[in-house]
Amino acid sequence: ANETLAQDVLQESFIRIFKYFKSFDSDKGALSTWMRRIAINVALRHLKKSKIDASTLTLEMSDRHYTDPAVISKIGHDELMKHVMALPEGYRQVFNLSVIEGYSHKEIAKKIGIQEVSSRSNLSRAKQLLRKKLQSLKTSDQWINSI
Repeated sequence: ANETLAQDVLQESFIRIFKYFKSFDSDKGALSTWMRRIAINVALRHLKKSKIDASTLTLEMSDRHYTDPAVISKIGHDELMKHVMALPEGYRQVFNLSVIEGYSHKEIAKKIGIQEVSSRSNLSRAKQLLRKKLQSLKTSDQWINSI
């Protein structure tokens, strides 16, 4: 949400990558994976410093929606990512770490300083918000414009 902060995180990530490049071991994985891990850790460190507490986020859970898979298949990557980026910070953080990066809830909890149950809850709420948004796009025929 803050472009200047994102640029700072990216710059610090590159500094760490160059500083610790000698410690990279190609036998343990690809360079891109190693670099991504550094960038994620730098970003998480910045989020911890800013005292964002994902466990304090709340959302009314009574409104359940089902999103037809056809809706998702009609939406482009950029459109879907726009909706992911619009999620509240804590939900987006857990969603990205779980769905995109593949971390377990135990790893997420440890990385961002929340309980595992909060990680599960925030992921569930993030998915619910995305489903609700995608369903509203379908009913308003806006999703057709995303093809």
